[in-house]
Amino acid sequence: MPIPPVLHSLLTAHGPSGYESTPAAVFREAARAFTDDVHGDVMGSTIARVPGTGGGAALAIVGHIDEIGVIVTHIEDSGFLRFAGVGGWDPQILIGQRIELATKQGPISGVLGKKPIHLLKPDDRKKVPELKELHIDIGAADGDEARALVRVGDVGVIAGEPLELPNERVVSRSMDNRLGCFVALEAARRATSSPSRPCRRRRRSAARRRPPIRWSRRSRSSSTSRTRPTRRGSTSRRSASTTSARAR
Repeated sequence: MPIPPVLHSLLTAHGPSGYESTPAAVFREAARAFTDDVHGDVMGSTIARVPGTGGGAALAIVGHIDEIGVIVTHIEDSGFLRFAGVGGWDPQILIGQRIELATKQGPISGVLGKKPIHLLKPDDRKKVPELKELHIDIGAADGDEARALVRVGDVGVIAGEPLELPNERVVSRSMDNRLGCFVALEAARRATSSPSRPCRRRRRSAARRRPPIRWSRRSRSSSTSRTRPTRRGSTSRRSASTTSARAR
């Protein structure tokens, strides 16, 4: 099954934590297809309201739209970029990955690398590298050229289109967060397109309603009488004293 267009746009939108304006714009545009009540707040959140049809309590579907990424922390004279993680990374999977940096001049492509293995000491070859030992190569000849293209504080994400696999499986970055956004959109869209179904309560007819049982107390003056359950409002109710008199 092909990836829905809205989900594809969400997956490919550049939006690390704290820089989610691009995927948020995709979300807002998709939500406006079925509701006019779409707005944001000072925290950068996007809210879309859909009128309900059941007359019940309001339901909120809440999710996050960010993704993990990297942020440039230093530009070396060699032209390499040093970076820190935006979110939790396993450094091993970053080595050799292509990356896209969002800069003032537009997106800049690069590749994540580390010191070549033939330049490492034997003991260092067995160690898992840390983020501070990795760098981003954007192809700059030197630091001046790199600084003309990238600034400290620019953020980046892994580059790559979503990949469709057999058995209706999809591989992509930012899948967990953006898929949740897509599910929220689909839930809201279907709520607006589904017919109104008022809640039906099962009610018992008046003829089938039975009054509560009230137990009468046994008279102390009679040792042979027994109490029977009576119903409130019943005309055939007999008290303990009447039963005792007939017994005599």
